[in-house]
Amino acid sequence: MTPEEMTKNHQEWADKREARRIELEEKCNNLMDEQVKAIKSAYAAIQEADDNLKEMFDITIEDARAISTAETKMRMAFPHICIHPYWS
Repeated sequence: MTPEEMTKNHQEWADKREARRIELEEKCNNLMDEQVKAIKSAYAAIQEADDNLKEMFDITIEDARAISTAETKMRMAFPHICIHPYWS
């Protein structure tokens, strides 16, 4: 592969990535602020617990509380997709 072909491939990849980013941002604009905050909270809790599992092979009580809080926020923000296991 020549340097020109590599540059062209890289640019095509960058263009596709940017188009995908714009598409995702447009989809996120339809979410309410409460929903965005719930997703961010859940993501942060999952990341923290995952990091602790990788580093210490253990999760802390703070991780458990964060996951529980994030689950509650997700259930409140997305009641139509967050079905409680005891309700089904």
